[in-house]
Amino acid sequence: MESNNVVSLPSSSRILLAGIVGGIVLNLIDTPWSVIVMVPKMTLFLDAHGLSTNVLTGPWLLSMHIVFTVAIAYLYALMRTVYGAGIRTALSAGAVFLVLNRGFGFGNVLMGTFTAELFFGFSIGMVLGTVVASLVIGWMIDRSRST
Repeated sequence: MESNNVVSLPSSSRILLAGIVGGIVLNLIDTPWSVIVMVPKMTLFLDAHGLSTNVLTGPWLLSMHIVFTVAIAYLYALMRTVYGAGIRTALSAGAVFLVLNRGFGFGNVLMGTFTAELFFGFSIGMVLGTVVASLVIGWMIDRSRST
């Protein structure tokens, strides 16, 4: 997947499919960690503050992971036309959106609606999932010579 050759923009359907698959990968990595390890800690925090989650919280977050990875796929497709296809470009595209995601998430810590422990705990699954999803997205977009 590593290359210095400048490449053309792939089809929108290839980008979208790669983004959706990336979202599934992200969900498969982040969700078990979050649900098993972090949600019990978050529930204690919410209970202590008289707060609770909504039944739509889980489905919302799962679908936002897919929107997140579709955005990564489109950015990767654009970046590879300038920087070339490859692992470094795929990870760079993922890093752009990960920094934005975690930056907004850290705002909750600054506002006091989330503890630093919860933020960094939830970040573990998100960071690992984004890295793997970005690599999968890059591989899927690059796997055809016709792109």
